[in-house]
Amino acid sequence: MNLNDTIRSLEHKALDFLGENSFGRKLIAYLGEPYVAGHSLQEGIERAILEFNKNSRYGTLDILGEGARTEAKSQEYVNAYKQLITMVDDNRVGGEAIASVSLKPSALIVVDEKGLPTNQGSSLQERLEDLVSYAKAREVQITIDMEDHDWTDITLEAAKEVWRKGYDNLGIVLQSRLNRTRNDVSDLFGDTSYTLVPKGKMRVRACIGIYNEHADIAVTDREEAKDRLIDRQRELFQAGIYVESATHDHKRIRQTETQMEELRVPKEMHEFQFLLGVQNAYNIDHELRDRGHKVRYYMPVELNKGDGVKYMIRRLKANPEMITHGIKNTLQRIYSLFSKNQAYQKAV
Repeated sequence: MNLNDTIRSLEHKALDFLGENSFGRKLIAYLGEPYVAGHSLQEGIERAILEFNKNSRYGTLDILGEGARTEAKSQEYVNAYKQLITMVDDNRVGGEAIASVSLKPSALIVVDEKGLPTNQGSSLQERLEDLVSYAKAREVQITIDMEDHDWTDITLEAAKEVWRKGYDNLGIVLQSRLNRTRNDVSDLFGDTSYTLVPKGKMRVRACIGIYNEHADIAVTDREEAKDRLIDRQRELFQAGIYVESATHDHKRIRQTETQMEELRVPKEMHEFQFLLGVQNAYNIDHELRDRGHKVRYYMPVELNKGDGVKYMIRRLKANPEMITHGIKNTLQRIYSLFSKNQAYQKAV
């Protein structure tokens, strides 16, 4: 075992320890609270309505949880997603759906103890088509999330089959850090024709990806991954795809705006997406909305109390650097509150 493997093993043991005792779970829940939209589906809907009514922020709601280990558990998640889709439809504002719904692949099908897809039970394509069809009847947009590289092929193949069947309310996620993504863009949207779904109806959430992937399949430098993000966006824009730019980096946001101007991409074919609770997003989203951009926040909710802790532990194992990002975000929030307080004191 090399040094990196040893460090990773120790990190996993430390996270397992935190997840196995009440203090550790409370600590993780406290640190993760700003990123969670609600501890029930209803709370998530109420938060989405509040954000839209107060700030014109759209949401994309997702259900937190540790992957489905049985067919019964995956069916439970499918039923919960259908309930969430129905609630989005029932809570329109002025006839408009203020949120879309994001689906976690590892919740839709049976996974093993490592969270990897198995051949048990229903296929991802079957589950995805069922939910997209259900949402289509209610005019709700769906996005199938992307997990680590073990899920890329199965997720993209399922999406392609759903598009081929004519469902235009499905979006996907592509991660720029993976070396394969440039080829994926070409394969998905180059000469490929989905007869029943025009490219302008297809959506791609373009992000760098949170997973620490191996150097032989991905770039490990964050700045290079961000450079690739801009490159992949250009290719998506040129293909006529609706692009959802998911980055909190203000420099890359400015580059995206410049890119849109150069390529003459209408704002109706693009939106910026942020994670709920990330201060860097709140520091710029007012500017973006003032300039006519659509802004959407990823808003995860718990189905069962404690699901968020399990989910966060799994994500921290996939990328321990998220702890550093969390601390940085907390400091940014404190600074922002301090600055607002100072401005208020001067005003009065």
